[in-house]
Amino acid sequence: ETRRSHHQIGASAAMGDADGDETAKAAAALEECVALLSSDSREKKFVGMLLVTRLLPDGDDDLVLTRVYGATGFHAFVTSMLRAAPSPVEAAESPGGDDTPGAGDGDPDGRAAQATASHSLALATCAALSKAPAVATDVSMVERLSLFGSAMARKGRYASLPSSAVADACEAATRVVAAGGESAAGKAAESGVLAAAAVAIENAAAEMAPTETEKAKDADPDRNLPLLGAMRLLAMLLESPNAMRGVCGHGNESDDGGGNGVTLATGERELGDAESGRKKNSDEKSADDKKHAKTAKAAARALPALAKTFACSPGQPTQIEALRCLSLLLSALPARAPFGKLTATLAKAARPKRLGNLGNAKSGTDKEELTPTEITLMPNWLHDLRGGVSSVLRAKAPRELRHVALDLCAAACDLVGPSWLCFDLLSGAAEGLTETKTKGKNSVSFFRLVLELTRVETAVLLHDLTRDDREVRQNARRMLHVPLVVYERLVSALAQDCEAGEAFDLNEGSDGQSESKSGSLLSPETAAAAVGALADVAEKLLEFLELLSSGDDSQKEKENPHGIEPALDAGVFLATIRALSAFLAELPEPHARRVNALLPSLFAENTSENNSRALSPSPNARALVIRFLLPYVLQATETPEGLDAFAAANGPGACAFLLERVVASGDEKNQLDKLEACGVIAAAVAALRNGADGSGKGLVGETLGERCGEVFWRTLPSLVVWAVSVTGGFKKKQGDDDDGVLAVVFRFAGLAKSETKREKKTWRDALATMEFLVPGGCDLGEGGSVGGGGFLGQGTEGGVDGNAARGFDEPIEL
Repeated sequence: ETRRSHHQIGASAAMGDADGDETAKAAAALEECVALLSSDSREKKFVGMLLVTRLLPDGDDDLVLTRVYGATGFHAFVTSMLRAAPSPVEAAESPGGDDTPGAGDGDPDGRAAQATASHSLALATCAALSKAPAVATDVSMVERLSLFGSAMARKGRYASLPSSAVADACEAATRVVAAGGESAAGKAAESGVLAAAAVAIENAAAEMAPTETEKAKDADPDRNLPLLGAMRLLAMLLESPNAMRGVCGHGNESDDGGGNGVTLATGERELGDAESGRKKNSDEKSADDKKHAKTAKAAARALPALAKTFACSPGQPTQIEALRCLSLLLSALPARAPFGKLTATLAKAARPKRLGNLGNAKSGTDKEELTPTEITLMPNWLHDLRGGVSSVLRAKAPRELRHVALDLCAAACDLVGPSWLCFDLLSGAAEGLTETKTKGKNSVSFFRLVLELTRVETAVLLHDLTRDDREVRQNARRMLHVPLVVYERLVSALAQDCEAGEAFDLNEGSDGQSESKSGSLLSPETAAAAVGALADVAEKLLEFLELLSSGDDSQKEKENPHGIEPALDAGVFLATIRALSAFLAELPEPHARRVNALLPSLFAENTSENNSRALSPSPNARALVIRFLLPYVLQATETPEGLDAFAAANGPGACAFLLERVVASGDEKNQLDKLEACGVIAAAVAALRNGADGSGKGLVGETLGERCGEVFWRTLPSLVVWAVSVTGGFKKKQGDDDDGVLAVVFRFAGLAKSETKREKKTWRDALATMEFLVPGGCDLGEGGSVGGGGFLGQGTEGGVDGNAARGFDEPIEL
């Protein structure tokens, strides 16, 4: 035992000596490296940099990295190497031309190769040392962001840079931005790093599928190496408010980023020369606009490369980063009111080759309907985008990734129209998936795939909102908006597809054209089953609203004893109402009875007297609820049951509240879009007209007609004044169409000169005036804005209550 103990002690001592030797060797190598980098000899500095790239690429000791970077004269030497020019002419023009190693030596090709080697070595060194936050935030490193950007885009002297060096430039810039926060991100955007990252993605993705000749030559085996790093850098900058200010229209050009206004001409006024300051500010703003426009164009040009990567690398990290970049890029696209340079550039990137506007919201009216042959006119990246989304939704991907993919579907619909969901063309590497899908036993269309995932996610998240676990409820509130927005796009897509098919049958069906130009992209079986699936989701939304309506105050206090979490989240409530209204606008009949029973709670004002009855948590929420439900109300008030529900919910009072809000919104900072406001006004008055008309026909008591007449006469003066102010911004010919909402507003404005029609009389006189202003056949629009097309109820045997429209028979295999 003693000998064994002595042996173990000896072995431990030997191991300790070995560890000590390794530590001593590492310390000696570090000292040698620092000494070489601090030397006055350029040759020794080169040797020291080689040691840095060999000894420290995997190092994570911040103190060691900081000490190496702090070697005497090392900062300036790295910068001079990055500025090394490939030719004597560029060396003379370069600020660091005199310090370029070997200036004027050898032939141009040799000098270019030497300069490229210097650039590669310097970039590898910066990438290795920037792992330390102290190095990444150093002023000298931040100042090199412009050089990193030029290297990533292979501009000028960096034209021959190998892909591995481009990857090092991306890595160095990423670490500088990550360590420096918003300040470094803003500096990077000003230095052109965001545009350079987009160019690097474009260049790397272009070589993802090399030709046979390129494979034989094997010119650059690392050609795809910069792709992942460039996408990570681009995503980081796209998430930064400072980097995207001006490009997406976020904030104000004269804002300092913290919400405080900064006067651009402050310096000039201090010098007493305000006129010169204004001129300078105008020039600077023009230069900034050009820079922002250039950045937006570069980001938009990267869309095809990102979509190709997204479709061609299923299950790989590059697909995840491509999905992240695509989601961030398209999130800059507002659904209704485009603003910012990136939005306009994205719209141009999505424009078909021949058709002017694929995403026209009024399908079948102002645009030519797409045929299967014309689908190929869409940019290929839109088909790649569909292929990537399909691969994510079919795979066993994490829930968060599926939600990002669904969100990408909604963004694509905002960009090119809901009909994007109806196409099954998956281009690029995803074409093979399309062939397998159509031949397989469980073949499904892309529309059905998105619909089924949306249905499942909506049902699960609505159930999670009723769980006792507070964390589960919070997570559901955070994620629910994604499937609900996609649900709205699915309803619009199916309605437009049914409308296109009906238009073809009415206008072109007798022309003897081929079935390939049927006007409809979805098969009749898929459309009929989709109606049932959409109706099932609407039923789940109704059940959730009924649960909210049935809860009493004691239950709310039990769920929220400390007031930390609101019993009813306004965002969840409004998103649910909006999604449900999108379906009710197209097909109100299946759930009319249950919706009518909920109308009193939905329209009620939230006051201390009826707090337990009203679902809307605020006046703003109440106005939005009434506005979302207008398409349903317009159709419901054409039936006796709907008129009774309208009267029981005090529909006239709700319409009056909405009309007053719209009229008053003209003076607010975030005023309603004028054309949108015209539609809301016309729809609200049409609802009052329907109520009074029902009383006149005996479908409901005269009390409703009297209330509708009283509301109309009370709000008419303010509506006339509002209409006069609004119509000044429209051309008269825009109101010539007797069936449009603009014609309604022009007729309101015309009442300013007619005292007879504005004179308050009985409710029957109010009905006559409303019929003059908003005739019965007036086109109030379709979908979630105002009106309601009702196309989902057509072409389905037995309606949604029939077996043919109760959803899909077999589940999708994921």
